[in-house]
Amino acid sequence: MGSSLSACLVLTALTASFFLFKHLESQKSEQFFLSRSQSSQLDLYPGNHSDPSNQKPSSTSSRGHRRFVKLEPGDDGSDLDAVFRQDMTKFIPAKNHLGESVLWGLRKYKRNGYPVIDIDQAFRRRMVHQTHYYNHGAETPECQFVRYLMAKKKAQLEKLNVNNLQKRDYIIKLTFPWIPLNPLSSDAHDRYFENGDIEPHLISRKFKVSGGINLDTLQDKILQPIVGWERNSHAWIFTDLKDGACFGPKDCSAPDIMHLTMVYYDFLYAEEYTLAHLAQKEGERIQYTYDLGANWCHNLKIEKILSEQESDGAVVLLEGHGMCPPENGGGNGRWAEDVYNLRHGTRQEKTEVRHKLSRAPNVDLPPGTIDPKYFSIDEANKRLRDALRSHSSLRDGARTSYVFPGVPSPELLRLINPPRRGATVNRTIEAASGSSAVGLTEEVVSHRRDKNAKALCAVCGKAQGLKACTKCRKVWYCGSQHQLDDWQEHRRHCQCPKPRVH
Repeated sequence: MGSSLSACLVLTALTASFFLFKHLESQKSEQFFLSRSQSSQLDLYPGNHSDPSNQKPSSTSSRGHRRFVKLEPGDDGSDLDAVFRQDMTKFIPAKNHLGESVLWGLRKYKRNGYPVIDIDQAFRRRMVHQTHYYNHGAETPECQFVRYLMAKKKAQLEKLNVNNLQKRDYIIKLTFPWIPLNPLSSDAHDRYFENGDIEPHLISRKFKVSGGINLDTLQDKILQPIVGWERNSHAWIFTDLKDGACFGPKDCSAPDIMHLTMVYYDFLYAEEYTLAHLAQKEGERIQYTYDLGANWCHNLKIEKILSEQESDGAVVLLEGHGMCPPENGGGNGRWAEDVYNLRHGTRQEKTEVRHKLSRAPNVDLPPGTIDPKYFSIDEANKRLRDALRSHSSLRDGARTSYVFPGVPSPELLRLINPPRRGATVNRTIEAASGSSAVGLTEEVVSHRRDKNAKALCAVCGKAQGLKACTKCRKVWYCGSQHQLDDWQEHRRHCQCPKPRVH
């Protein structure tokens, strides 16, 4: 483990040095920007500025909004994507052939509907210019642009009346795009999905949930357990495909949040909104991206919105197919390749996939019994019940792994995660095989009652009309009957007298 980490660090350092060297050696790209010391706005109107008829327009709109991003001194605008050079107030999100926008609608799309992202360009820009902004506490041009879009989206959501939809239940089908039911070789896979995602999918889940459920809670207590992912291990994003607006975890401390500023740039806080804010009609889709390093993509399709009379608010897993991919498994395309190799690969390829699965913390199956089509609704329902009975994940205490040359001291452990009221640190320390390194995994777990906005009934998952346990005040129920149903489990943590049904 220690040697692997060292190799990764060396590779990262070499990669950074290479891009920096290439940038300094290459000829500077055409200059579209002036630094802030020379100009406060993007100059799209070059020419004789002494002529009033040839003056560039004001840097602010009629409503006082800044129209163009600002650059810090030293930033010449090199490697800044052209989309950030335009008037923010006139920006229209780009859509793919399905009429959907992702990543705030900032990117062009391939034929298959997937956005075009130049990671090398984003990495070069970050390596060369990030200090101009971080040293002065200033926002990067990309973040300035996206935060204008965030403010615009927030204002739209504040005007959106979803009171009725929050009382109605949604039937949702979750699928993993780009992972076909029948495995395909890499070349055949690319041809098959050349014009977009195609059904049937290997992995799917269908479930019922209230439109009033908090988005952060939906991710934490519903999606993670029914799919089979670990809770609070990675960052994640919900995307409103109508305009590409992104929603994510507030104060997230997961390591992969580092990728945010190169692809998504920023997001609205998911805990401030409900499912009804993202989908108001049957047939609409929401994109759920898990692990910003691997980018596991899930599509959530609203198959039906029940009437208020038909809705009870309870969370129900209706059906499913396919095992959950392994944590840190590389994303949809990699898992599609792994599934193919399990059936048709060489002996070495099959061994590599089985080894990956054996190391995955969310896969609890003997290597010889791995079946990508396997799904147990009983096992998924148990994970769901356990999640509903638990407290919400602390996003600033996400599960994080470290490697040390020896056993870390108590002082170092306290420095990594200082004690805090109402929470404990779950800590696992184990020696790395074949080296003197020691692996440490930590997660901060809350003991406090969930906030009202994020609360669910510990039995059925209902989001409305909740009351806390009258004694411990730490667990929510939708009524006395469900408190009674949960008593045998809850009594171990509560001194409250056995509740009675009135």
